[in-house]
Amino acid sequence: MGETISPSPEAVERAPRDELALARYWNRGRLPDGCRTTDGQVIHVVYRGQWSHGYGPDFRGAIVTFDHGPATRGDVEIHVRASAWRQHGHSANPMYDGVILHVVWLAEARIPSPAPVLELCRYVAPEDFAALPNPGRLDESLCSVFQNRTTAARAVRIIERAGDSRFQARCTTFEGDLACSTPEQVLYLALMECMGYAENKLPFRILAEAIPYESVASPHAATVATRLQEASGLIDGASGQGLLHRDQWKLGRVRPANNPLRRIDGLAEVIARAERHGGLVAFLAGPEAMTDTSTLLSRLQAHTGEESLIGRDRALEIAVNGVLPFASALARDDGRVDMDDSAQRLWRVLPAGGRSRVERAMRDHIAIPSRNNALRTARHQQGLLHLYKRTLQRRYPHLRHRPDLRLAAFPAAG
Repeated sequence: MGETISPSPEAVERAPRDELALARYWNRGRLPDGCRTTDGQVIHVVYRGQWSHGYGPDFRGAIVTFDHGPATRGDVEIHVRASAWRQHGHSANPMYDGVILHVVWLAEARIPSPAPVLELCRYVAPEDFAALPNPGRLDESLCSVFQNRTTAARAVRIIERAGDSRFQARCTTFEGDLACSTPEQVLYLALMECMGYAENKLPFRILAEAIPYESVASPHAATVATRLQEASGLIDGASGQGLLHRDQWKLGRVRPANNPLRRIDGLAEVIARAERHGGLVAFLAGPEAMTDTSTLLSRLQAHTGEESLIGRDRALEIAVNGVLPFASALARDDGRVDMDDSAQRLWRVLPAGGRSRVERAMRDHIAIPSRNNALRTARHQQGLLHLYKRTLQRRYPHLRHRPDLRLAAFPAAG
């Protein structure tokens, strides 16, 4: 049971002076057992949540129980002092309506917070923060580092660590999802989100939650496709009433290859094939699928005759953002070290896919020569994306949809 500490004035003085230190501590996931909120409720953290590193609540999708009751899922907000909730205007901001726990170092004031308050100074010594690594620091700017071999090699290592950070973040998200749902549903939902790309990610997620995997799984692709397409609201005159409305989908200026109906057809082929070969999880995240990259990618691609429904680049996106972090999280949950190692190995060697606008802008910004093949894996691509979001996007949020302008505003070396 967590020991209650009465902090001395000196301890308070040595306490963390910024929220980042507290966020690092929370992200480590080692809160002492038996901690209580300021109103006396015992806390048990099932899942710490996903660190947002940006606007809105600090950790999203956390799972917490209070007084050994049912699990509650929501957001966690971090402050040094409880009064910051009012000072930062969170009470009037609907983005914070989903906060289920307010974690502070010092609850020096009673405020109208909608969530229970955990005062860390009761259970944690200030010295515990000093030894924490800072996962947010990814070393110096990468600008112009490819001008010589030494700095180029160092830059590649930084980018790989950044890619690993992004991958591990996805793993922790799946760890939380697996605590609340079956592996089949978690993987199915991840596949559906990948079908949506950026424009239709949310409606695909809603569709996956409305039509769970157990009700759509079939060894016949036409059966799977019909069930999902009718529920999507995208079929005119469908026999069943759509659970979504056509207006919920973005259809204008969407490339034909990314049309939702086409993506549903592709996923239906993958699901049907999986159901004929042991089920979705076994087919995509089992030992055979983790053998090598070509095996995994072939299982994620889908074709109808000569028409490609899910091509190689989309299969790579699904592997990076869905299958591999899911497989790693599931292996950890099951205590399968060998399977976790296999998923991690594939992650490190998975080849790069098509270059996004963000990646092209980052490559220009760090002045990497066009013929340099040092950044050739999906791990490197994810690292560049992670660095972009952790540095440039946070620094210039008003240029959210213009990475080229934000990079131009960011001072480059040389």
